[in-house]
Amino acid sequence: KLTNTFIAATDVVVVQHASAGTLGAYNFAVAPAAGSAVISVRNVHTASLSEAIVLRFIVLKAVVT
Repeated sequence: KLTNTFIAATDVVVVQHASAGTLGAYNFAVAPAAGSAVISVRNVHTASLSEAIVLRFIVLKAVVT
C-alpha cells in the first residue's frame, strides 16, 4: 500500500519497474483511493521469482465527469 496525501480516488497512478530484479517479469495493477493507492505486483515469468524490485510512480490528477 502506498500512502500519499496527494492521491485522490479519481486520479490515475502509473507504476513502472525502475530497477533491481528481472525487468519485464512483472505486471502491475493500481487501485487509487483517497490518500493512498494499492499496488499489486504479479510475476508473469516462467520462473518463481522472489526479488526485491524497485518501483517508481507518478500520480496524474484526474476527475470523472
